[in-house]
Amino acid sequence: MTRPRHLFGDGSWVVAGQVVAASAMLASLKVWATYLAPAEVGLMGLAVGISSIFVGIAIGPVTQVVLVNRVRYQDRDVSFQVSAADLVLRGCLLAVLMLTVFGVPISFCLGLSSWLPLLVASLVVVEGYRAFEMALLAAQRRQRDTAVVYGGDACARLAGLWFMLHFFAGTAEMAMLGTVAGAAVFTVVSGFFLRREALAAFLRIRTGAHPEIRKSILHLAKPLFPAAVLSNTTEMLGRYVVALTAGLGAAGLFVIGYGLVKRPYGLVNGVTDWTMRPALAGALADKEAEKAAHVRLAWLGAGGGIAALGVVLFYLLDELIVHVLLSPEYVELAELLIWFAVAVTLFNIANIFGGFSLVAGKSRQLLINSASGAIACTALTVLLTLCFGLKGAVLALVGGYAIQLIVSIAGYVRTSDSGRDRS
Repeated sequence: MTRPRHLFGDGSWVVAGQVVAASAMLASLKVWATYLAPAEVGLMGLAVGISSIFVGIAIGPVTQVVLVNRVRYQDRDVSFQVSAADLVLRGCLLAVLMLTVFGVPISFCLGLSSWLPLLVASLVVVEGYRAFEMALLAAQRRQRDTAVVYGGDACARLAGLWFMLHFFAGTAEMAMLGTVAGAAVFTVVSGFFLRREALAAFLRIRTGAHPEIRKSILHLAKPLFPAAVLSNTTEMLGRYVVALTAGLGAAGLFVIGYGLVKRPYGLVNGVTDWTMRPALAGALADKEAEKAAHVRLAWLGAGGGIAALGVVLFYLLDELIVHVLLSPEYVELAELLIWFAVAVTLFNIANIFGGFSLVAGKSRQLLINSASGAIACTALTVLLTLCFGLKGAVLALVGGYAIQLIVSIAGYVRTSDSGRDRS
C-alpha cells in the first residue's frame, strides 16, 4: 500500500532535486544569453534538440517501461535491470552510428563544424545513461538518490558550460563540449558515493541479459516508440521551422523563450511524474482501486494546479523575468512568455492523462494522444510561422497542445467508462 507519508517523503526529495536542477538549467539559459549571440543560441538549440529527439525515441520508451514495470519483476530484478540496460545500450549505439554516418557529411555541406554531430552523439550517450539511472532509482523509490543524480548532473553541466564559454570561444561547439564534459565528470565522481545500479547493469550485459525478459521489455516498449517519435519531434519542430523560415537568430529567441518557460514547468512535471507514476503503478498492481483513484486525483491536482499558477506568474512578471534571467537583447520575448506558458500547461496536463493511460496498460491511447498533437502542431506550425513568424510558431504550440489535451481526456474517459481500466 502506498502510504501518504511515504508519498509525501518521495515528493519532498523529488522537489528538492527538481528545484536544484531547474535553477541550474535557468542559470544555463542566462549563460547562453550572456556569452552566445542569438544565432549561436539557435545553433545550440538545434543541436540539443537533435540529442533530445534521439534520446526520447531510442531510449525513452525503455526507461518508461522500467519506471512502471520494475515492481512487477521483483523476483528477477537483476535480470530485469541488465536486460533493460542491454536495450538502452543498443539504442545509444544506434543513435551514435546514425549521427556519425549522416551528421558529419550534413554538417560539412552546411558549413558547420564536423565536431558538432560527434558532440551531439556524446550528449546522447550521457543523457541516455542518466535517464536509465534515474528510472531505476525512481522505480525503487530511492528518491533521495534520484534527486542527487538529477540536481548534481544539472549543476555539473552548468559548471562545464560556464567554464568553456568563459575561458574559451563563445560558440555552440564550446557550449556543447562544456555540457558533455560536465555531465561525464559528474557521472564518474558520483560513482564514489552513490550505489550506481545502472553502471552495474551495463557491466553485466554480456553474461546477465535474459533473452525472455529483454523480449518482454521490448514488447512493452514497442507501442511507445511511435508515440515517442511523434511527441519528441513535435516538441522540437517549432525551432527548426523558425530556423528555416526566419534564420538562426529567430530560432535562438524561440529556444531561449521556450526553455525559460519549460524549465520551471519541467520541475512540476518531474516532481509529479517521478512520484505519482510509481505510486499509481503500485496501487494498480495491488488492486487497490480507491488508492489508485486518490493518486490520480493528487497527480492531476498538483500538476495541473501548479501549472495554471505558472501561467498567471508569467503574465504578471514577463518583463521582469526577461531582464533578470536573460538580457536586454531578448526583451522582445516578454510578450510571448504567456503563450509559451499556456502551451506548456496544456501539454503537461495532456501528459498527466497520458500517464494515467500508460500505467493502466493503455499504451495505444498514448500513441493516439501523441499523434493528434503531432499532426495539429505540425500543420499549425508551418502555417502560422509562415504567416506570423516567431509569434506564429508559439501560437501553433498552443493550438496543437490544446487538441492533444482534448484527445487525451476523451481517450482516458472512454477507456475508463468501458471498464478496461485495470484499477
